[in-house]
Amino acid sequence: MGYAYNNLRTKNTELMEKLRLIAEKDALTTLGNRLAYNTYSAKLQRENCKVLMFLFDVNNLRAKNNEEGHSAGDKLLIDAAKCIMNVFGNSVQDNCFRIGGDEFVAFIKGEAEEKAQIYIDDFEKECEKHGIGVSVGYSYAEQISDVSAHDMFNLADQMMYKKKYGDKN
Repeated sequence: MGYAYNNLRTKNTELMEKLRLIAEKDALTTLGNRLAYNTYSAKLQRENCKVLMFLFDVNNLRAKNNEEGHSAGDKLLIDAAKCIMNVFGNSVQDNCFRIGGDEFVAFIKGEAEEKAQIYIDDFEKECEKHGIGVSVGYSYAEQISDVSAHDMFNLADQMMYKKKYGDKN
């Protein structure tokens, strides 16, 4: 009887882990999804550390979908996610997320604001290697517990759109 119970418990644990992955991972890119982003940003709010937040928007996704089909658009999103992970990813904690159709977010903890441009330059080189365009903006908090993730997101979003479209918007 103990063996059957332990076996059932092990299977239950495995199923719960699979459900967690399904609930928190974007199926296309394997990055964290919006639920994982919300969980991670709430966890960050409880910490007292420096945080850089980067916001990404894939360029020309609609045109790619219209001209070459949705599988080409999917490949563009996958390639963008790989570039983000290559530059911003952290194997210890999942800190990169796909939060919408072509919007992604990455967090870097413990870095000074001056490092943001280094990350952006490395990211642009990575995208160039893959032949894709991704606009990026960032925001910074000296102590994340003093700022809302929503405000950081809005600042990064404004910067990203200024870079993408210039100051005309």
